[in-house]
Amino acid sequence: MDHSSEPLAAEALGFLEQDSLLHMGMIDPIRRGTAEIRHASPSGVLLHEQQSGAIMLSSQHYSEGCLWLEALGRPALLCVHQKDFAEYISMKYRYVNQLTCLQAVYGKTDYLPMSNDDIQVVALQAKSATEIHGHYHDYADYTYIASRIACGELFGGYLAGALCGFIGTHAEGTLGMLYVLPSYRRRGIARMLESFMVNRALKKGHTPYAQIDPTNEQSISLHQSLGFTLSPNQLYWFFDV
Repeated sequence: MDHSSEPLAAEALGFLEQDSLLHMGMIDPIRRGTAEIRHASPSGVLLHEQQSGAIMLSSQHYSEGCLWLEALGRPALLCVHQKDFAEYISMKYRYVNQLTCLQAVYGKTDYLPMSNDDIQVVALQAKSATEIHGHYHDYADYTYIASRIACGELFGGYLAGALCGFIGTHAEGTLGMLYVLPSYRRRGIARMLESFMVNRALKKGHTPYAQIDPTNEQSISLHQSLGFTLSPNQLYWFFDV
């Protein structure tokens, strides 16, 4: 984010922080300097998150948001924060995938305990991409997984030298890609991996946040037990991959 855009950033944050739970996925890129703010008003924000290429929109006024969206064409990756815009996008464009999510935000500064000393959590190497894709191919393609490994943003949990699970951050900054291999489930490994990522984000001065399928009761329970707060409202992703 160019320093010349600081007044625009201040106006954007003024709107977004009125509901920081819902908007943390937009607030965080502004704070980290990866957001190009396209529009900001007292009632809405449109930004381009530059690491992921995502366009993100939130607006209290339907006409304002639609006007901004019309000028974009069809973004490859789009996130909107009101149901009216999700319905508008669904009717106007034919995206292959749509995800509805709750935002989960860890708003504390307390580090989480790492409860299992037998598990080592390390940054994955390029040679692991095929194995990770084999477990996670329903959710991300090989190229994306390889890119997150190359950025140092995908971590494996190892028990007695064997991969038992993995977790990372998405390109826009969201904690995610959490997966525990079936034979290692119900052993607290998901909690261990999520705690590792929360602590890592805190050490960098970031607010940890994740986006969760509202029907995934197991993930919701995990995040709440770790101290995350869930937004009562939903956000909506559209993409083709």
